[in-house]
Amino acid sequence: MSVIYSLQAEMNGMIPKSIWLTLLFAVIISLSIFAMIYFNSRHSIIHPPKTLNGFMRQAIYTAYTPEGKLRAYLKAPVMLHYAEENSSYFEKPDALIYTSKRIPWYVTSNYGISKNGTNWVYLWGNVIIHQLTTGGHPDTKITTTALIIHPQTETAETNQPTTIIQPGIEIKGIGLNADFKHNIFDVKSEPHGNYQPNNA
Repeated sequence: MSVIYSLQAEMNGMIPKSIWLTLLFAVIISLSIFAMIYFNSRHSIIHPPKTLNGFMRQAIYTAYTPEGKLRAYLKAPVMLHYAEENSSYFEKPDALIYTSKRIPWYVTSNYGISKNGTNWVYLWGNVIIHQLTTGGHPDTKITTTALIIHPQTETAETNQPTTIIQPGIEIKGIGLNADFKHNIFDVKSEPHGNYQPNNA
C-alpha cells in the first residue's frame, strides 16, 4: 500500500504541470489545424495541381503585341509550373499589364496562380492594382484581399472587401467588377465613400 500511496502522491504533484502543458499543446495544434482548414476553405480555388514540371527562381515573363509593343511583364521570386491546365503558381508576383488601349496597370500581391497560360489569373494576399495618370484616366488604386483577372477580356472580379482610390475620392464596398479597358469599376454591394474636392 505504501508504494501505491507514494506513487499516487508523486503523480498528484505532477498532474497540474502535465495537464497544463498537454492543454497548451492541444490548443496550439487545434488552432493550427483550424487556421489551415479556414485558409483552404476560403481559397480552395488556389490549390495547385499535382504534376510539377517546372521550377524557377527570379522568374521574368514578357509578352509583346504582334506590333512588337510590350503587352505584359511579370516577375516573381518563385514560380512553379504544372502540367494540368498549363497552370503556374507565383510568390509575390509583380506585374505590368497594358490594355488594348495602352493603359498601363501595375499589379502586385503576395501570391498568384494562373490557368491556361494567362487566360485566367487568381491573386490573393494584399492585392494592389495601380494605374498612373494616363491621358484621360486619373490615378487609380484598387486594394483587396483576392482577385480574379481575365486578361483576354481585360476584366477582373472579386467578392472580397475592396477599396478604390482616385484623386479626392475613396470608395469602399464588398465585391467588384472591373473593366480595365473602359476604366469602369462597379462595386457589387455596400458601396460607401468619401469625396474631398480639394484633393481632386
